[in-house]
Amino acid sequence: MNWFFIAILGPLFWSLSNHTDKFLLGKHLKGIGKEALILYSTLVGLVMLPIAYMFNHHVLSVGLKNAVILMVAGCFSSLGIYLYLYALEDDDASLVVPFWQTIPIFGFILGFILFKETLTIQQYIGSAIIILGAVILSLEISELRKVKLKKKLAVMMLASSLLFALYEALFKFTALEDGFWLSTFWQYAGLFLFGVILFSWRKKYRKDFLYLIQKHNWRFFSINMINEGATIIGNTFYNFSLLLAPLALVMTTISYQPVFVFVEGLLLTLFFPQISRENTSFKHLAHKALCIAIVLIGTVILYN
Repeated sequence: MNWFFIAILGPLFWSLSNHTDKFLLGKHLKGIGKEALILYSTLVGLVMLPIAYMFNHHVLSVGLKNAVILMVAGCFSSLGIYLYLYALEDDDASLVVPFWQTIPIFGFILGFILFKETLTIQQYIGSAIIILGAVILSLEISELRKVKLKKKLAVMMLASSLLFALYEALFKFTALEDGFWLSTFWQYAGLFLFGVILFSWRKKYRKDFLYLIQKHNWRFFSINMINEGATIIGNTFYNFSLLLAPLALVMTTISYQPVFVFVEGLLLTLFFPQISRENTSFKHLAHKALCIAIVLIGTVILYN
């Protein structure tokens, strides 16, 4: 199968998780600190350890250097989410999310440094158009006149994007040598390690996490397990595609996530408005349709 169709499953499953996160935050998680949510994710991530072991019984035979690299990579991914959530505390999502479109730019740099990967002029142009379309798509029309460069926001989100790019680059670096499932095992071990550090760091984090576990019923637990499962499935497809194509090209598929989020939001508005409501004004829909068209044009240029 073409690497693109594997990589695109990552943003697709992540977009489903985005809507579930919004539903849970609005209905069930008011007043809960962001650290508790990260701790919950790191705990659920342990599910992948026995799965990875089942596919590769030699996960414990990995060299110390690669094990440390992968665990650091897992910590990087969690820290990237941590900075993203901090940025959301002070600024709107319409200002925060577009910064993630810089991940492929870091991918170009890291791919060249670590793997000597280079792209054709056509691939550079197609990637740039896709990223541009995604950035404009992520911005609300009503917010366009208010967009100003905020140094704190820029630093935090550029750091978040760099951490995600480093995580993906380090995963590919070790997976090419040790295999996909062995690398997956140790990456999730690093994710869990970050959770342990966060849990031990401050009493408030522990208190919020234990409150989250104790308060909510099986309905909440089931929804959140499905949500985390969607994230894990997306991560698995996406990480596997990193082994099949240049780092920067795979990272470009992240730009499709806001497209999926918008389309799914429309479907939820039509059929399940109690879960999510998308703005359906003509101005809003025209803006989104234009941006999706830009992304599709970039895709045609990239893969023809």
